[in-house]
Parts: sequence; C-alpha cells; structure tokens
Amino acid sequence: SPESPIFHKGEELYGFYESRQAKQTLNKIMVVEGYLDVIAVHQAGLPFAVATLGTSTSTIHIERIFKSVPEVIFCFDGDNAGRKAAWRALESALPALKEGVGANFVFLPDGHDPDSFVKEQGADALNQQLNDGLSLADFLFNQLSIDLRIDSLEGKSRLASLAKPLIEKVPVGVYRQLLWQRLSQLTGLDEQALKAA
Repeated sequence: SPESPIFHKGEELYGFYESRQAKQTLNKIMVVEGYLDVIAVHQAGLPFAVATLGTSTSTIHIERIFKSVPEVIFCFDGDNAGRKAAWRALESALPALKEGVGANFVFLPDGHDPDSFVKEQGADALNQQLNDGLSLADFLFNQLSIDLRIDSLEGKSRLASLAKPLIEKVPVGVYRQLLWQRLSQLTGLDEQALKAA
C-alpha cells in the first residue's frame, strides 16, 4: 500500500493488533523478519510475534511495542543477513531504552527461520530458544568485540571508541549508567575517564 496520511509503512507492525487482542496476558513481543513467520508462530499458540512491513525495525516500532509490553525479543536467522538485521534493530532500540523495559536477541540455528523452526521443533523448543537469548548489552559488546583483542591496550581503546557513541544514544538513566559500568569493566577504565574521552 502507498504511504498516506493515515498509513505510514515505517511505523506499522504486522500482527501487532492480533497480538494485543490475544486472550493471553502478554509480557513480550517478538519481532521476526517475515509475515509467514508471524503466522506460523501464532498458529503454534504463541500470539506474540510481529513483523515490520518490509522495512528495518525503527525506533518508532520499538517505542510502540514498549507502550504495550516491557520486553521485545528480536528473533532472526543465524546467518550473516540475520546478524546485520539484528544490529540495525539494536541501533534502533538504543534511543527507546529506559527503566523497566528490555530487549533480547535470539538467533535460530542455520537454515531456520521462526516458521520452519516452530514447524519442525514445536512451540516449546522456540520458547526455549527465546529464554536462552542474548540481552541487548551482551549482543552489543559481543559484536563490538569481534576481531578485537580486548586483552590488549589497543583492543580496549578500540572497544571504548566503538561503544561510546552507541551508549550515548541511550536516554540518560539507570540503563545507560549500567552500560557505562559494563564498558568500564571490559576496558579497565574509570567510568568518568570513558565519558570524558
């Protein structure tokens, strides 16, 4: 459908209305990549899957989700494209983070998307995958540390320079402070020194 005064493709979520109408009390929403993924997960009895309308996940999408539930789970394929989509989702999530909400990342085994996984393994197995997901902080620092030797001064310096602009996107508050503490632990630098650098 074309953009219009009442329809903005970059703000809508496929399956969001149905998730909110589900009889179960929802405490999380899972963002998947495709419409068929949403349908399969709902058919398996897990009415909390949504998908963007062919766009990357935006901060507006995430803010809409956080108005309804305290947790968003990004569930992507484990391949390179899935990792890139997850990183874009992380960058969009940072400005929406505040106390009382959280974001997690789940990567399904190679060759699987939520549709094929839930059909082959079942709803319980998908729920287990969701429970074993990475927190936003773990995904953030794991990704930034790839190809860095964080046991070296150069690696610690590089990690600090990569992480600082991302942490600064998070609204001022407890979550942002905890990210600074985590970076301080990883680099061995004082938080004030990190912020001033």
